[in-house]
Amino acid sequence: MGTNAKAGHAAYAVTPAGEFAAHLAAVCANTEEPADAAEADLQFVAGIVAGGVDPDDPLGSPAIELPDDPVQGYGVFSAAVGTALAAGSQLSDSATGPYEEQLHALSAEYLAELEPAQLADIAAAAGFEHPELVGIAGQAPHPLAVWLDPSVPADAEAKKKIQALALARHDALCAGQVINGKKFAEWDLSTTAAVLPEGFEGWAATEADLAEVQGDFDAAAAAVAQQGAAAGPELVAALVHWENRIATAQSVDPAADFSTATAAARHHVDELLGAVTPAQLSAAVADGKHDGHIADPQLQTLDAHQVLQLLRASTPAAERQEITGVVAERSAMLAHSATCAADATTTLDAGPVDQANAGALVQQLRAIAEVYTAVAAWDTVDPAPLNQAVLHAGQAKVLAWADGQKVGDLRKFVSGAGIVTPAEAAVATKSALGKLLQGSSERLHRNGQRRQGDASGSHEVDGFPGAETVPGRVEAS
Repeated sequence: MGTNAKAGHAAYAVTPAGEFAAHLAAVCANTEEPADAAEADLQFVAGIVAGGVDPDDPLGSPAIELPDDPVQGYGVFSAAVGTALAAGSQLSDSATGPYEEQLHALSAEYLAELEPAQLADIAAAAGFEHPELVGIAGQAPHPLAVWLDPSVPADAEAKKKIQALALARHDALCAGQVINGKKFAEWDLSTTAAVLPEGFEGWAATEADLAEVQGDFDAAAAAVAQQGAAAGPELVAALVHWENRIATAQSVDPAADFSTATAAARHHVDELLGAVTPAQLSAAVADGKHDGHIADPQLQTLDAHQVLQLLRASTPAAERQEITGVVAERSAMLAHSATCAADATTTLDAGPVDQANAGALVQQLRAIAEVYTAVAAWDTVDPAPLNQAVLHAGQAKVLAWADGQKVGDLRKFVSGAGIVTPAEAAVATKSALGKLLQGSSERLHRNGQRRQGDASGSHEVDGFPGAETVPGRVEAS
């Protein structure tokens, strides 16, 4: 399979995707030889899906030794898929698509052969919480098969939504609701107390202590429910406070567990404060600042719901980690904007805009404008620093400089700066070019609004609000 095999793969790489896909299917069926390591890895995955049977001697010893235990078998399969994905990433762009599609198909075939109970065992071993609470509608593919698919990234939105649905259903059961005709006691669910997030301290509590706190929480929840959208900041803060008291309660009895009470309280707060506003959250934010649970970087980069989740000890660790990642990413954007604003200020203070400094200045202003546009969609609790004064002053000076340039030179400058394409610049008037330099932030803002308007909304799944459907994959059922 040396030189000739590589040449064969090169030929497939330049043929239509359909022909290469047919070749990969033949490789998986063992009717064609793999042309390279990636195809050999794909063939190995196909062999696992086929049960390890030797295609040349189906009644003889297996070609691939596979464990009888489904959890261990999945471990072998998942590792093989990971190896194939790594090899496939080295293929040409035209070959990557068909290769990954074949890998997705093999993964779906392997997981479709597993029983729901086997999927639940494998998912639990892989860290999925409450696998019994998804897939109860019985449609295919099973949600756990989607979550376990090793050919799909672990942080894919479809996988997040499936786990979120299981957690939401668990909390609803703890709060006394019925799922699939069964109450909490009728489900065989694990009850493991979660580790408290950093900054939240536990307190020793007896059953009587918890009951007293539960009464205070119930009173606050009833008041918030009665007032609805008119609930004031102090009342919202009280609800968050008493929920945190429940979530941080540590039983003095090692055999007792307060996780059910925590989940029930979390469910009620999720329902009551699902549309909380920054104004309603103001008192809870003040308390959170005092206790070290929230600070300006979070308030300047997160919306009210995200801030609320950081203020709560009951927020699942995965969700908290995801929100922390958002803060880090957006804080980096704001820091870059601040750096560009400082550099632009230095340039503006040094003297007039000229050919030597206009290029760098325009790029700095565009970077500030891009962050300005992005922040408009964040809907933050506190305003983020946007460096508008520098942006507007710089745009005004750049426009004044542009007025003194020849139209041909300005077209080259605008296209070279990446503001428009050369084709767009070639037909633009000098006035239009000047407006592009001055109003790039408005242009970006319009594009941002258009992209935001294309975003899809959430749906109700299986009669349970808050879970979203995943087009082309599976409803989180």
